[in-house]
Amino acid sequence: MSSFNLVLNNKNVIGTTNNTFTYTFINGSFTIPEKSKMCVSSCTIPYSFFNVSQSQYNNASFGYTFGEITYNYIMPDGFYTATDINNFLKVQMIKNGTYLIDSSNLNNVYYCNINTDSNYYSNQILCYVVPISLPSGFSVPNNFPGFPKTAMTCQFIVGTNESGSLLGYVKGIYPPTNTAKFYNTIGSVCPNASPINAIIIHCSLIDNRVAMPLDILDSFAINSTFGSNINYQPTFRKDINLTAGKFHQMTVYFTDQNNNLLPMRDSNILLNLLITFNI
Repeated sequence: MSSFNLVLNNKNVIGTTNNTFTYTFINGSFTIPEKSKMCVSSCTIPYSFFNVSQSQYNNASFGYTFGEITYNYIMPDGFYTATDINNFLKVQMIKNGTYLIDSSNLNNVYYCNINTDSNYYSNQILCYVVPISLPSGFSVPNNFPGFPKTAMTCQFIVGTNESGSLLGYVKGIYPPTNTAKFYNTIGSVCPNASPINAIIIHCSLIDNRVAMPLDILDSFAINSTFGSNINYQPTFRKDINLTAGKFHQMTVYFTDQNNNLLPMRDSNILLNLLITFNI
């Protein structure tokens, strides 16, 4: 029995998407005999793929109403938690002047907030009534657009079902009708904080005839937070059959759990592959 250890890193990346790597064999060819196998020894991938992208996931559309004015936004591509989405909303409210300043002259008063409720594994939308005049002791920012003619509840807008999935809501306006009353609701569906929850490794040399596609080598769950390294080291060997023949190079690429190419921004991976010849 003979074994060969192959290492791929960012020097092997091809293209601009950072998810595909090519390994060129020494001396221009590598002969793989029948009944040979491959497995992953270890893999390190930077968690650099975003969970919000309008072009890729259609999940960046949010907005709100303040009095008679409606504001709609497409968030820039990035990685957002529910808290980040709430902060994005507040930044837009500051830009639009759609808030008040309390009597201490220190705290902004926002009329729409998103809170995480860990007890219910949900996110909570809180919408407050925008008054028709300035409350006692309060003040307005320089760019305040004006009070509504009648008291109106601020409304949170989810532009697409995919956007709502991040928070556990379906497409719609919350509250759906304006009743000039405080509004408090919990998401009706399970929040999906990221469209990507697992990684599949594919290799052009693999002959995995019971899988679709046929080139699946291994898969693993994401075990880290955005911006850190995802580390995978199998607890046992998971050997997969190789295609016999003579090869000049092999290609490895990464997809998510649905076999969509992984939108990796950082190609600084380290992948260790072990090839075994049963001769």
